[in-house]
Amino acid sequence: MSINLPRELIDILARGNPRIRAAVEKIIANSNTVEATLIPNVEATDALDQATVLVLSPNAAFRNEFLLKLGPGLRGDVVTGEFTLSATGPTLSGGFSCNIQTLGNTTVVFPLTGRLATTGNTETLKNKTLEAPALSSLGNYANDAAAAGGGVAVGSVYRNGSVVMVRVV
Repeated sequence: MSINLPRELIDILARGNPRIRAAVEKIIANSNTVEATLIPNVEATDALDQATVLVLSPNAAFRNEFLLKLGPGLRGDVVTGEFTLSATGPTLSGGFSCNIQTLGNTTVVFPLTGRLATTGNTETLKNKTLEAPALSSLGNYANDAAAAGGGVAVGSVYRNGSVVMVRVV
């Protein structure tokens, strides 16, 4: 597909501007050079197994396949025979930022409802089970009255020696 424009047409395109004329002539010359270089190097494939293909999973039928691997924040779905690529990162509102850091291979499961606890904010956790609870810095009081005097709220915990107590009054 060589580009050959009559000089009159180049003059119309250039609108009398020698810079535009030179640029148009250079584009035409470059496109013809590129075409002459590429066409002899392009090979047709005779069979599908010779084609270069992008696959979602390894397939022994192709010799020249490239496996699609999705990076962080990307998801691919095959629905009704079509592959859809989408970004799946945190959706933020209010102009806040969100950084997710891992120190190795990590799986984070986001709750269906409620909140994922953070390390920098005060959070209220409900309906959670701790596998190995560790309580430290509990005040040591003889009874609820002493705990109340020490500032322990009703429903909060304190200790009496090595016994964990809940203040009820």
